[in-house]
Amino acid sequence: MEIKKLAGLSLIALTLAACQTSNLKGKAHTGFTKYSKEKNHKAFFVFETPDNGFVYGYTYNRGTRMAAYNAASIKCNKLFDQVNFSGKCRPYAIDDIKVASMTKEEIHKLLQIAPPPKKHASPATRPPAPTIQSFEVYGTWQNVSENVTGTFQSNPEDPKNSTLDISFNGINCSGHAKYARGAYKAKIPPEGVWSVSCDKGMTATGTYRSFEPGTGIAKGTDNKGHKIDLMYKPKD
Repeated sequence: MEIKKLAGLSLIALTLAACQTSNLKGKAHTGFTKYSKEKNHKAFFVFETPDNGFVYGYTYNRGTRMAAYNAASIKCNKLFDQVNFSGKCRPYAIDDIKVASMTKEEIHKLLQIAPPPKKHASPATRPPAPTIQSFEVYGTWQNVSENVTGTFQSNPEDPKNSTLDISFNGINCSGHAKYARGAYKAKIPPEGVWSVSCDKGMTATGTYRSFEPGTGIAKGTDNKGHKIDLMYKPKD
């Protein structure tokens, strides 16, 4: 067990190796073992049922801790639609830190703190870091909001694994965008598909197209048939 002090906040941070010896059982323990091997920002939520079972959900490869936290919470709580229990999933881990015993205030502070830099391999063996491109997203959501904002993060080395996080009226949505085909100055410009899951059970899917590097449009519909029109551009 290692004591870490982050921005004046004293908290007990367990490595995921230690977390694997936690009180999780069955499929939840198996799921957490898989979670511990994932990289980038991630979060794991869990709920212990009255019969000592577990409902759990996790997400990974997100652009920020907050995005991972929100997406995992949505995923876990959606599972209550499939079981005969009522309750709310609680955060169990954020990135490589176990948070099950933390207060809400401690977790909130943790979500605002960037993780400490990781040790790098020697220059002779260290692979080049991917260049993550971040774009500003804005647009409208029919009958929902005229001021949708967010962030689209793309890795040119892995265009099929981009992230999309948008928000409006206090509602947060997280998801992915995947490049499908096309190229600049070609007959078909770069284009692909996207999808997000939001608070309160809302979901949306659509397509995007980029006519110039760094800019593009995205269109789609939500699970109630409302139209969504978005644009993205480089952040100022």
